[in-house]
Amino acid sequence: MKVLASLVLIVMAYFSGFFFNQSAICRAAGQKSETVSPQEFSRRLSTCHPVVLDVRTASEFSSGHISGALNSDFNQTAEFTSYLDTLDKNQTYFIYCRTGKRSAAAMKLMTDKGFKSVINLDGGITAWTASGLPTIK
Repeated sequence: MKVLASLVLIVMAYFSGFFFNQSAICRAAGQKSETVSPQEFSRRLSTCHPVVLDVRTASEFSSGHISGALNSDFNQTAEFTSYLDTLDKNQTYFIYCRTGKRSAAAMKLMTDKGFKSVINLDGGITAWTASGLPTIK
């Protein structure tokens, strides 16, 4: 019985360490607003499963986007701002555009509106695809 109890404790310690490490990565990703490389953006996406926002136009979005991304056009200022007002400010958001300029401005707006964690893709979808990372249509 002691052997079984010890084995259970070892397995629990292993898995709690595994989940703790994933949580630590997600918390690290979610502590602030920052701009990260395509590789880091991809790594955090696969670990944390956050909300992904593509802030390009609908036609840009339909030409190819990151799997699971939601689209809200940053250039449609009133609609974009209204959309932000519907979102949970405590959630982690990963955002991108074509080259990173619109998403950087969107990150600033979101931070100014009180969003706690916004991760911007450095170089946008252009850098993402140049790094060989996948998109869907």
